Amino acid sequence: MNNHTILAQNTIYSIPIEISFHIKLIHFVDSPQKVYFENCNHLQYNMITNSDVLIRPVELSDVETLMELGSVTFKEAFGTVNTPENMQKYLNSNFNQKVLTAEVKNPESMFFFAQQSEQVIGYLKVNLGNAQTESMPDNTMEIERIYVLAKYYGKGIAKLLFEQAISVANQNNITTVWLGVWEENPRAIKFYKKNGFVEFDKHNFILGDDVQTDILMKLALK
Repeated sequence: MNNHTILAQNTIYSIPIEISFHIKLIHFVDSPQKVYFENCNHLQYNMITNSDVLIRPVELSDVETLMELGSVTFKEAFGTVNTPENMQKYLNSNFNQKVLTAEVKNPESMFFFAQQSEQVIGYLKVNLGNAQTESMPDNTMEIERIYVLAKYYGKGIAKLLFEQAISVANQNNITTVWLGVWEENPRAIKFYKKNGFVEFDKHNFILGDDVQTDILMKLALK
């Protein structure tokens, strides 16, 4: 199942257009050695935060929270532009405990939460290797999902998650980052073009009974 990354309408919905937003990078691990994570033992990453938002890895104990957050943010992002029936089919298939537990356990995927105080307000999912939703060359990484609760739109949270994805890519010697953007979402396409992404292909995104089209975009890091 392909997944939109999100910013305005069916893809990249929650990433605000705040290109000038500045974030503080905090490197919790300065060593060049690999950082080990319990469910992703070959991915290296540094953590990103700002003054009041922490980006942290999602653990198996967080699956219930991830399931609830994923469902709520998907509805907030896409509920007005899709039928309730198609929305529910997609949520039932993709945001149940069994599916999300398997995804969190997958050593080629990684989730991060954006957390403010004790509240989780957004999340990121990145994929490497066979976890990517399309067959890609070596040293590529997919940004599959970036979602933020609607009341935090425009506050730079999704930008922070995006920077975390780029940090993971750089730490793991990724040369190309890619994602899918809904073809009817010019705002998101413009955002990514301004950040160096270029179009290179298309793929289908299945939402219930509706076959939608994503434009695939990539960013060369090296």
